[in-house]
Amino acid sequence: MFSHSILAQLGQPSAHVILTLSFCTTIASVVGFGIGYWYGKNNLRWQIRKLARDASRFLPAVLQQLEAAEQACRRLNSIPKLNLNSRQTEQLERKQSGLIDSLGQVLSRLKPSSATTKATAKPQEPVPLNWQLAPVDHSLDIPDSSTVTQNLENLVGHLKQNQQTGGLLLLKMNKQETFKERFGPASTEHLFKQLTELAQASLREEDLVVRLDDDTLCLFLPETDLSAGTKFSHQLRHTVRHGSFRLNTSDSEVLLTASFGYAFCRPTDSSDQVMNRAIKALKHSESKGRNQLFVHSGSSVPRCVTTP
Repeated sequence: MFSHSILAQLGQPSAHVILTLSFCTTIASVVGFGIGYWYGKNNLRWQIRKLARDASRFLPAVLQQLEAAEQACRRLNSIPKLNLNSRQTEQLERKQSGLIDSLGQVLSRLKPSSATTKATAKPQEPVPLNWQLAPVDHSLDIPDSSTVTQNLENLVGHLKQNQQTGGLLLLKMNKQETFKERFGPASTEHLFKQLTELAQASLREEDLVVRLDDDTLCLFLPETDLSAGTKFSHQLRHTVRHGSFRLNTSDSEVLLTASFGYAFCRPTDSSDQVMNRAIKALKHSESKGRNQLFVHSGSSVPRCVTTP
């Protein structure tokens, strides 16, 4: 009522002016808020464009984002019940793999190149590769899952010291739980042992096969380039696809299939990078079907190399 009386005293033209100014002020506030929100949301993109040519100036922004991500992950981990579904878990795994790969590529560029190292360092004899062969999985008669981490570190260290490339192949038996329900755990383990023997027969003397999980083997391939590693993985896939698997000697054949994920390893790669690539390639293989092979070169997304 009070405001209406003032407007009445000012007269019709003045009232219109005041109302117009009030409306414009409101619009300006809304627009300003929207611009501020958009700027805050796209601040990192703006910094990337502005500082893209100056790494030292851009680094603080990167570190700030990484610190925020680390704090968010710690907060997520502190939640008593991590009731995430499979899709959400897969999203986290993809982010983990992408972040490890991206950071690894940045750090590898900061290290002296192999050409510079060769020019300044004295020639050295190749460093032999020592595998950790115990403890043994007595069911398969190969090193058990507790040796995977150390053997991967040994492989990565060997490739780095000798400036060579290698590979890591994951081989997973498909539908193992279905086999257990149908034939029982003991018979299923017998089938998995036959699969392991096929893999062992395909290896070179310097290679190693280790049990990674109940249904998965981990094959370490030192001194192997991308082409040779891909060819080996493809040949093993072909061998498994046409293999003969039986519960007992007198029984009929059982259709057994597997999924394959191969990761190429450079001298500058870390063990986490290599394992994440192999897992990512294996997941792609499983999602595509049975007897599939995906290869992760480290510089792009996993690609399917399966042929009939």
